Amino acid sequence: MPELCIPEIAVVPKEKLQESVLGKRGLSISVLKSDCVASAKVPLTPMGVSALAASGLKIRLEQGAGMQSSYPDSQYSESGAEITSSKDSLMKADIVLKPSPFAADEISKAKEGQTLISPLGIARASRECIELMLRKKVVSIAMEYIQTEKGFYPISQINSEIAGRCAIFAGAGLLGK
Repeated sequence: MPELCIPEIAVVPKEKLQESVLGKRGLSISVLKSDCVASAKVPLTPMGVSALAASGLKIRLEQGAGMQSSYPDSQYSESGAEITSSKDSLMKADIVLKPSPFAADEISKAKEGQTLISPLGIARASRECIELMLRKKVVSIAMEYIQTEKGFYPISQINSEIAGRCAIFAGAGLLGK
């Protein structure tokens, strides 16, 4: 049994657990699009939105966030997400997901205790961004450091697989020269 498992809660009905954990208003999640034009990553698929929305979570998505991954906004809205172009409203969610590191202007819009999930890129992160996160007292989860109980880093594994496959094609292209 994991350390964070509370045995008393394990026997509580799902609805009662949601009410005690989420309160009356429910939890909201926003998804921002990547700053990197060449990136086709999106942290939440329409299928993921369906599952989360079915659990009573409010999902908001920045307009065009899934376009590079061939997920049009219509698929997300049909799955239960609200589509918006307002970063200000997206940054009001309890949890904000982004496939690229947060910029200083985005962090400045964060509220205290809010959870920001993205590749933090700590080696490349600016001092300003780190200090701003500390001042704002946000909970920042670096995707690349998410680890399973067995010590496996699934996000890093996926990125490594993609890089490995791209390297083969890049190498093959250079062999002809």
